[in-house]
Amino acid sequence: MNAWISFFLRYIFVGIIGISTIIFLVPTDKNKQRALTKLTRDKLNKQLDFGQLAAMITSFTDNSGGGDLEAEQLSDNTTENLTSIKDDDIQTNPNNTSKTSTIQNTARWGIVSSSKASYYTRKGKFLGHLSPGTALNIVKITQTKKGSIAVCRPFKQSSSDIILINPKYLLFHNSDINNLSKELEHLYVKQAQLTAEIATIKKQKAKELRSDNPHARKYAINKKEYHDYWQKVKDLTKKRDAATNAKQLKYADKLRLMKGEDIIIANNLKQVKSDYYNWNIAHPLPENSDPKVNKLLTELDKIGNIILSVE
Repeated sequence: MNAWISFFLRYIFVGIIGISTIIFLVPTDKNKQRALTKLTRDKLNKQLDFGQLAAMITSFTDNSGGGDLEAEQLSDNTTENLTSIKDDDIQTNPNNTSKTSTIQNTARWGIVSSSKASYYTRKGKFLGHLSPGTALNIVKITQTKKGSIAVCRPFKQSSSDIILINPKYLLFHNSDINNLSKELEHLYVKQAQLTAEIATIKKQKAKELRSDNPHARKYAINKKEYHDYWQKVKDLTKKRDAATNAKQLKYADKLRLMKGEDIIIANNLKQVKSDYYNWNIAHPLPENSDPKVNKLLTELDKIGNIILSVE
């Protein structure tokens, strides 16, 4: 009995020593952690120029694959809205009388004018993306619970299965596609490809940091800090799960000490992101300020005039 009491007391004693060691030797002062974070941010601010920060923020946006990176305002929910379409969802919409809808509803064919035009089976299964310049026979434009849908068949493949595509990805025509001259067919394809290219460049430009925005540099630095924090959490978690005994405790302690910093970092990013986008809204760029876009628009207008003269 005395042996059990002695063992128990020794166990308690060792536990107290261990806890005391952690308390006194492991830095848990949140103020020190915040000071260290600020020091790191200041060093980053001095070491990296705006171009490097802009490249980093673009890289984080283009390669984001997990929940640890904040999402930019560039997501397109159109694809999700087109899924799970059933036969009984498809019905005409007689109440839609807008000019665009009238053109669409009387169109006999359309041509893809987007660089990423998702298309689906009649049942809503995602099939992939159609290339700009792809011609489609229009069966009808319908209104579903999930929005407007173009019900189509690929050109020169009338026996092919019906596909569904969002009308916004198409340029519509009411001519007889089977009687098109090679010249006009080529012009329509070029017109659609240029339209897609212009939209792609504009979308890419929207992703880039505006160097004239006074909040841009701070936004890039805070975003990198956010990215680095969650990358470190991911790495430490992986090491902790792969380790055992003392090493596992070591990585677990490091993760524990990082708790709370995520809230501070996220709030900082949220605030500066709001400042950045609000400034952009208040100071819009001039329309068509990009030389490359202007050149493509000139070419697009030229092709449009040729089409009008040939039709």
